[in-house]
Amino acid sequence: MKKRIKNAAILSVLALLTSCGEKPSDVCTPVSDDDKVHLILLAGQSGARGKALVSDLSPQDSREINDIPILADGYRMEQLDNISETISDSLHFVNSGPGFGDSSNEFGPEIGLAQVLKERYPKSSNGGDTKAAIVKYSACGSTFYDDWMSESTVSDSSLTINREKLVVNKVTNKETGPLTNNFYQMIDKAKDYYYGLGYDTVVDGVIFVHGEQDAKYDVNMAIYEKALTNFISDVRSYVGDSKLPFIITEALTNSAKYSNELKEIQQRVCETVPNTYLVETSDLQTNTFEPWHFGASSNIELGKRVGSTLVALKDNRVFLELNESTIDVYKDDENSLPKYLEASFDDGSSAYVPVTFKNYDLSKTGNQTAKVEINYNCHHYESDITLNVIDAPYVDGDVTIGYSGAKSNNIGDKVDLKILNKADGLYISAKVNDDDIWTDGENWSVGDMGQMDRNDDLEIYLEGSSATTGEATSRYSIFLSSANLLRVYDKGVNTTEDVSSLSASNLIFNKEVDGFLHHVRTFGEVNGGTNTGMEMELFIPYSALDIDKENIKLMFQYRDVSSNDKTTENKETTHLYLSKGVDEVAQETKLENYFTLEELL
Repeated sequence: MKKRIKNAAILSVLALLTSCGEKPSDVCTPVSDDDKVHLILLAGQSGARGKALVSDLSPQDSREINDIPILADGYRMEQLDNISETISDSLHFVNSGPGFGDSSNEFGPEIGLAQVLKERYPKSSNGGDTKAAIVKYSACGSTFYDDWMSESTVSDSSLTINREKLVVNKVTNKETGPLTNNFYQMIDKAKDYYYGLGYDTVVDGVIFVHGEQDAKYDVNMAIYEKALTNFISDVRSYVGDSKLPFIITEALTNSAKYSNELKEIQQRVCETVPNTYLVETSDLQTNTFEPWHFGASSNIELGKRVGSTLVALKDNRVFLELNESTIDVYKDDENSLPKYLEASFDDGSSAYVPVTFKNYDLSKTGNQTAKVEINYNCHHYESDITLNVIDAPYVDGDVTIGYSGAKSNNIGDKVDLKILNKADGLYISAKVNDDDIWTDGENWSVGDMGQMDRNDDLEIYLEGSSATTGEATSRYSIFLSSANLLRVYDKGVNTTEDVSSLSASNLIFNKEVDGFLHHVRTFGEVNGGTNTGMEMELFIPYSALDIDKENIKLMFQYRDVSSNDKTTENKETTHLYLSKGVDEVAQETKLENYFTLEELL
């Protein structure tokens, strides 16, 4: 057995991020460095596999992480009908980095995760031994109904699953889903590899990014809570650790029928199953071209969050200080207070740490001194921090905060729209009273997702010229869909043209503008289910547009997709306007139909 020098102080550890609803223990277990390889298991469907583009990575994040090996395998969605009962003999550990997503041009949370692990488990200065590694097994579109059922779910005859796909695991001699079977084999392969090199291994935890595909279907959601609970228990049994930490990432999309129910299930499981942790993702952004997967920067952030949550459970570093002395937050909005801040430790490393705030007043704008509490390694730290309270809404889809006193403008009988004009841009909120919300995130071939009449859309036409009559040739068309996708079409673009050509004019899709912020929250079920509408919020930065801020004019449309029988086949679209015109044909092209900004405020 290879040995490494143990030069870190032996400290007791307990992270603030305890299981949902679980109180921290009064007794801490001392944790010291060891000579084992710490394995972190990353599994799930396409969110784990990764659909963020390598081309969107910063130069720093594009580098290989040669201190943290990764063993990765899995399946594309179109391959799920042909899952092998054994993993490939040719699989081997390689350096972490870009290219381990659904293709070599894509990536998932593993980059941010590896960056966290490298700080916690660096190799020694002389090249040293491997201290941590990632085992990643994922498959796009995979579900508990078809692929991930564990042995307890299989043995429960009351659960409806696809029993035609079951296989027998050779270690347990029990039936599982095909991906669970292969996931177990990946764990064994990683352990055997390091054992062959003279190392013992320890599994530090499981990161499970899963659920969006299940949330599309009634039969899948009927078993999801029980199947997830069983999966956690069975994986723990397989690795021989009944307290193995299990990290669940909050479901991200608005486009699945039962997305909100899925989030509720995740929360309940986290509250009822010990040593289970829910990492929030509601503030992260999806790709600009589809709503099912996080974009590059958000995938890095997600990896850091899940990695820091796990690392904190076995960390013996001594907290030194927060790396930030001033942070921006938003007036009256508690949600704008960050849950993580980056901190430095006494060994020169850094990591995200969970934080709580006290002694602050978000009703007052400007700078103020507040207290930050950090509970880490069973030690309690407090630090002063400066909050810069900004007099503007925090764009998180909660339109009940930040718009008090703003004028209500009605788009037909469905939308209560409010506008704030700030120095840096327009803040727009929409409370949508629509009990038949439709979202479409399936047809990615459109490119920029300009799928007219397939999503409920808030459409904003913004003219920024001094002209008051005639053609609105300088208008920007800004569309925010129920799927939480933003499209910004260039000046004068006719959005009624063939949607396949719109991507060439979408400034967001082509990364020609930045600074826009948006968030959509749906309530209940979408796509034929029972719901109570949605809340939409958008920030339009003046710096991104070629306009005269003193001559802004606006008109709005709500594209209301509905179905009397709640089926896809019988959908129809109604166009509701906030416009001075009465002709429903191309209202956005005539300046006489636009309101001045002052009329709307």
